[in-house]
Amino acid sequence: MIKDIVNIPDIFKLILDRAGEEFYLVNPDGSLEYVNDAAAQSLGYTVKEMLGMGVPEFDLMVGTDYAAHFKELKRGDLPPFRTIQVTKDGRHIRKEIKSVHLQFGSKEYACGFGRDISQQVKMEEELSASEERFRRLVENLQEEYFFYVQDKEGVFVYLSPSISNILGYSQEEFLAHYTEYLTDNPINDEVVQHTELSIQGIKQPSYEVEIIHKNGGIRRVEVKETPIFDPQGEVVGVEGIAHDITERQQVMEEMARKTSELKEVNSAMRVLLNQSADAKKELEEKVLANLRELVVPHLEELEVQLSSKQERVHLNIIKANLEQITSSFSRGLTKHAPGLTPREMQVANFVRNGRSNKEIASLLNLSQRTVEFYRDNLRKKLQLKNKKINLRSFLLSEM
Repeated sequence: MIKDIVNIPDIFKLILDRAGEEFYLVNPDGSLEYVNDAAAQSLGYTVKEMLGMGVPEFDLMVGTDYAAHFKELKRGDLPPFRTIQVTKDGRHIRKEIKSVHLQFGSKEYACGFGRDISQQVKMEEELSASEERFRRLVENLQEEYFFYVQDKEGVFVYLSPSISNILGYSQEEFLAHYTEYLTDNPINDEVVQHTELSIQGIKQPSYEVEIIHKNGGIRRVEVKETPIFDPQGEVVGVEGIAHDITERQQVMEEMARKTSELKEVNSAMRVLLNQSADAKKELEEKVLANLRELVVPHLEELEVQLSSKQERVHLNIIKANLEQITSSFSRGLTKHAPGLTPREMQVANFVRNGRSNKEIASLLNLSQRTVEFYRDNLRKKLQLKNKKINLRSFLLSEM
């Protein structure tokens, strides 16, 4: 046992057993001279079982060439190193070992202190994976985004390399005051206000900035930034991310221009339509005036001279048809029921003027049943069927 080798009291052996940290005392050939309970239990063995083993039996890294490790250890203390040990049931455990060379008289040993770092390694691997994902994210963003940090004076102290892709400047060229490359666009007046408030520790909403590109062009970027506080709660700077929205802005401006052009075209169309309506109205009024002056007087004179009742009926039909053709009533009726036939329109006009079915039949040389058929069609096409609405009242009020 160790106390027999180094001639130390049992109290030190007890300390090693109770210390909690793993302890190994290894001979130059790799065989174990002593292990404490913590070392044995970590691998699922008893101390007695391990004392019959050698390092190559449970250590996958140091054990592969223990002689070289011992030789190097003799030249001087080594920094802590990581290795993988195999448990009794075959599991692999990550360990960190700190070993030193000891010599007592003619005997030499490697004295090692170990600890299980499996959880630490797992966390490091997860962190590394997260960092890798973040790195890939940043690389993918570098065509449209750059990151920055400003001090309390508004001077850039850090810029991500992607600024070269977006603004054409190197990182060193852009390490200046944030106003250095701003255009004179009025939107940049608000930029100054936002930045000053950020430096005062007041978190700001995202805002847009217009910046001069190194090639002389103009880029529009959207900025989202936040104050940086020291442990005492004092603002020491501002950090943020800038997104190049130049193309998006150009599309929006083009859409606005097209919308404006469409509004102008619509306005012009309305003017033309109004002019057309006015011209149409003027033409209709001229036609009506000509009818009243040139046609109606002759029809009235003819009515006086006609002796036959049948002839006067036909004359009345001519007058009614002329009135129908030229009246606003016909145009309104057509809008309400575009599918009306000429005969249905005649009947509608007579109904509106208060003519009875018998009178209409006489004027149009039809049977009363036929006139009733036309009236029924009118109610259907004007959507009055099964409604308690008088046909004449409807025609007078709606047309």
